[in-house]
Amino acid sequence: MAALTSEYSPVEDVDDAGSEELFLVRCEACGNPQSDPLSKSKATQHWRLLLIHVGAILFYSIVAILATYYFNTRNCHRQSLIYSPASTVIEYNAQIYSPSLLGDPEYFGWPSAQIDENWNLLLEPSSIHLTEAERQHYDPGTPIVQFPDGTYFGQLMVYKRLYQYINSEYYFPNLTDREEEMNRRHTEHCLGTLRQGIMCHGDVSVMPMVWGKHTSVPLGDFSNPHACVNFDRLHKWARSRAVTNALEPGVLVHPKLGPSFPSGHGTKIGFSDEDIDENGNIVKDD
Repeated sequence: MAALTSEYSPVEDVDDAGSEELFLVRCEACGNPQSDPLSKSKATQHWRLLLIHVGAILFYSIVAILATYYFNTRNCHRQSLIYSPASTVIEYNAQIYSPSLLGDPEYFGWPSAQIDENWNLLLEPSSIHLTEAERQHYDPGTPIVQFPDGTYFGQLMVYKRLYQYINSEYYFPNLTDREEEMNRRHTEHCLGTLRQGIMCHGDVSVMPMVWGKHTSVPLGDFSNPHACVNFDRLHKWARSRAVTNALEPGVLVHPKLGPSFPSGHGTKIGFSDEDIDENGNIVKDD
């Protein structure tokens, strides 16, 4: 019997009450993960990963907000360098230039009635009315032309009339030598303004050079977007202020020289070279 007794488990030697208590302690330990060191480690790791993810989301959100603020501030600063009543409608979008190497048939080619209509619609709001409040943003000593209704005469620089000057033999036939010279100067002035405009706005989008199928000379790929002013929005604003009656007799009257267009139509070329000094600047009225 002694040999048999020596094989008993210590648990079997306790009484029933002690055995039940020990069983409950073991079951509680098995059912409570917090008492398990391995479970505690997993829980800690879970919360650590969760905090990392939350921190990353907050970080990238802050970066996105700051980047948006930075670029918006740059655009606002760019617009605030000079005053323009059109600044309130300016917005930018990505736009792809026409990829055609043959030009835009809507606006170029041999002059026709359809091309004339397209240009007229495009350039219709080039001249605009300026309010009294807007006039105050410009040099008070500058004799800005005033209309009978009290508004002032301005033109948006985005609009340039060049196509007619290039095709002067069609639009301005039988010019005198002096008028031919003025037409040449007008054309060069418009081209010079376009050159300065291109440099002023500094389009830094890249045009990749690609290989063509039939030539060994690299070709420019125009299919990449550019940061462009929403022209439709700007054009709509300009049309709401367009000057439509400037050629009517009595609308524009020089304070000393009388009506600008007494016959109701403009001149062939425009201003006279008498209004330009030796440096090419306009001689303004006192």
